[in-house]
Amino acid sequence: MPAPHPALAAAASPLSHVTASAAPLLAVHGTADDAVPIIQSETLVTTYWHAGADADFRWLDDVGHVYGLRTREAMITAEIDFLRTQFGAPGPRAGSAERN
Repeated sequence: MPAPHPALAAAASPLSHVTASAAPLLAVHGTADDAVPIIQSETLVTTYWHAGADADFRWLDDVGHVYGLRTREAMITAEIDFLRTQFGAPGPRAGSAERN
């Protein structure tokens, strides 16, 4: 269904506001999500790349819109890795309390 006010919809879309100086983005999306089409996340990340902004995309195989603890742990690990990359932080030290 087309938006009743296309100009207003375009202005409200995050896609219209991505610039090279946008904050880094990590998009995580389940391939079995039946609530939000995966193309929306892919389009946002692609828009970041085309603008010269930093973005990463992680597909979660066979994961829907609602997920359990194991998927949450995988997402948190991806988020920590992404932040370490963005801030140039080293990984966990041997013997640290942080889980892999």
